[in-house]
Amino acid sequence: SGSGPIFGFSGECDKRMPVWSPDGQHIFFIDANTGKEEESGIYKIDIDGSNLSKILGLGRYPGSSNHRDISISPNGEQIAFVEVCLDCPGTMWTGEHLYFADSNGASRDLGSRELSSPVWITDGESLLASGGSIYSSTTYVINPTEGTTSELPALAERQEALIASPDGTLLAGTITDTVTGAYDGKRLFIMSIDGSTSSILEQDEDTFIDKPKFWSTDGQHIIFDRFIYSENGEFMSGRLGEREPEQLNPLQVYEFQYDVTRMIMDIDTLTARPLNESERLKYQDGI
Repeated sequence: SGSGPIFGFSGECDKRMPVWSPDGQHIFFIDANTGKEEESGIYKIDIDGSNLSKILGLGRYPGSSNHRDISISPNGEQIAFVEVCLDCPGTMWTGEHLYFADSNGASRDLGSRELSSPVWITDGESLLASGGSIYSSTTYVINPTEGTTSELPALAERQEALIASPDGTLLAGTITDTVTGAYDGKRLFIMSIDGSTSSILEQDEDTFIDKPKFWSTDGQHIIFDRFIYSENGEFMSGRLGEREPEQLNPLQVYEFQYDVTRMIMDIDTLTARPLNESERLKYQDGI
């Protein structure tokens, strides 16, 4: 009803990435609780704010890692999540690590090293993930039960899958040919799940990011956020540099202003426009 929060947190905390369970009865989220590693992990709560429980703690190096991504399988039985380990002394266990676990936290298994952004496909048997570096990244389709991984065609130097269509036949994400910074030149792309067909949304000169958020339930539209340069907007900073790592030192930082507009795109015609008032209510985050 909008009359107030069902459940909230106070004090210094870092609770983020809320994800609905497929049955709509629970919310999973990450608590990064810096400085209190014993409390950090993945949690689950009922939608009325009751039955808060910790599903998973941090893995092998709790003092130097945190959770970043969560994705719940369509049948609600499995979780795919990412742990990021930083500054792990005396080990080779650094970077991003994709894990799988039962939704109750049991049977925690390492899926792949250096893969992130897991997105389950509707069939519940496979999921999308992305891996690589700031200079080159690729999208993969993973079947955790069979232990198979297949690489999808790369449309640009960096590619990240973010959402899958309701029927499981298409994926959408962002691509960029530049390495000048994390916020430059991200274009929205659509690809069939087998990689046989693909399309890229055109951008005007003022647009620098088109980031897909979710698919409409009829499968015909993608709702996405368009970041546009604006002299009166919010501030954002980025990094200048060429393709080779040694050319990135010393780093050059730049700052610019931008606005964000929530857009809707027809997947057949690749035409996009801002959401109208009724659509903004229908397609707001988390519904």
